[in-house]
Amino acid sequence: MTDLVALLLGVVLVDEFVLARHPALFPPANPGGAVAAVTVGALTLAAPAAWLVHHRGLVPIGLADLGLLAWVLATTLAVRAMTVAAAAWRPRWADTLEAQRPRLGFDAVAAGVAVYVTLAPDSLPVAVAAGFVAGLLLASLRVAHTALRRRVDAGDVPPRWRGPAIALVTAAIVSLASAGMAGLWPG
Repeated sequence: MTDLVALLLGVVLVDEFVLARHPALFPPANPGGAVAAVTVGALTLAAPAAWLVHHRGLVPIGLADLGLLAWVLATTLAVRAMTVAAAAWRPRWADTLEAQRPRLGFDAVAAGVAVYVTLAPDSLPVAVAAGFVAGLLLASLRVAHTALRRRVDAGDVPPRWRGPAIALVTAAIVSLASAGMAGLWPG
């Protein structure tokens, strides 16, 4: 579980430092309710779909090595389906979700790969739970990181610490906190 949290924190940091440098392709992150709902929903849908494709489709014909590709494709399709469904359910979310779709796609695919690599669900119910937990973790990490970034930006930070330097220190503190939480559960 610690590996999953570390990988998801890495996704948030890639969003912060790499994707944010290309605002035309990836508009600024908006960790509001629409984005969080689509993230959780997409990963909850994608995990069992990918598990089914992998275990019921690829493994029986000897193509188990394509399991990672199944996760990437299932997650990409789930993001699109959840974006359309959420925009239809709440029309005021449509513009936000359309603007955030590239970032949502990246986040969800990276989280889906993290679930596949770290948790390797062995049954359909475990895949559903793993997808839900990964989506919840990713959404909460994004909200927490954005809130911390806003507090730091509003605070009195020395000039040499502004920008990526303080963001990396903040990420290090969050990763230490999540690593400390890992000792609470056996296994």
